[in-house]
Amino acid sequence: MSEKIYVYSDKGVGMQSFFCARGCLRRWGRGAYAVRALSAAEVVEGKWREDARLFVMPGGASSLYSEKLEGRGIECIRDFVKRGGAYLGICAGAYFGAARTEFNKGLPDAVENECQLGFFKGKAAGPAFPPYDPNSNAGCRATLIEADGAPFRTFYNGGCFFVPDDGFTDYEIAASYPECGGRAAVVFLPFGAGRVVLSGVHFEFSPQDMDMNDPYQAPLRNVLEENEDGRLSLINKVAAYLRTEGADK
Repeated sequence: MSEKIYVYSDKGVGMQSFFCARGCLRRWGRGAYAVRALSAAEVVEGKWREDARLFVMPGGASSLYSEKLEGRGIECIRDFVKRGGAYLGICAGAYFGAARTEFNKGLPDAVENECQLGFFKGKAAGPAFPPYDPNSNAGCRATLIEADGAPFRTFYNGGCFFVPDDGFTDYEIAASYPECGGRAAVVFLPFGAGRVVLSGVHFEFSPQDMDMNDPYQAPLRNVLEENEDGRLSLINKVAAYLRTEGADK
C-alpha cells in the first residue's frame, strides 16, 4: 500500500492555500506520494490513518477547524502523529497545532481558542505583522525570515509566531522573523513517535502562485522570484524533518 499525503479540505480552509499546498506537495519525492483531499467527516472516521504518511492542515480559519474537528477529529490526528505519523500546519494549520490561539488580541474580532491539537505547548499568537484582512489579501507581504543563518523573503498573510509555556523546551526554531524581534516563525517538534512542523509563513506559495489580478499579491511576484532558492531550501528542510523526500530545486 503506497503512502499518501492528506490535505484537509473542509469548512474554514482557504482555497488558494489548499491548492498551493497540494501543488507543492505533489512535487515532493518527484511525485512519489499521492496527495489527497480529506473532509472533516473523513478525518473523524479515521480510515485515512491506514495509509497516511503526512497530514497537512493548510491556511484558513483555525477556529472553524476546531468547530468541525472537536473531540473525535482532534483525537484521530493526535493518535496518528503519536503512533509515528507526521503533521504539517501552515498559517491557520499552525495556529491549530498549538495548545492555544491568540489572534488580534484586544480588537473586536479577537480570537482566543484552546480547542486545538496541542502539539506545541504554548500559544500561536498573531498576526505577527498586522493588520490582517479576512476579506482580501490587503495584509499579505513578502516577509523576511531567517533559516540556518540565511535570510530570505517568502509569502505571508496573517500568520503567527510561537510562544512556549514555561518549561516547554522540546522544540526547535527552524526559522525566525528578524523583523518581528527574532520570534519563531517555523517550529519543529516531536510528538510521541511522530513529528510536527508548524509554520506561520506560507512557504507553499510559489512566485507563480501570486494572483496577478490581485492588487496585493501581484506586486510580490518579482521579490518572491528573487528569493526562490530560500523557499525551496526551507521546503526541503521541512520535508526531511517529516521523514519525507522534498522537492528538486
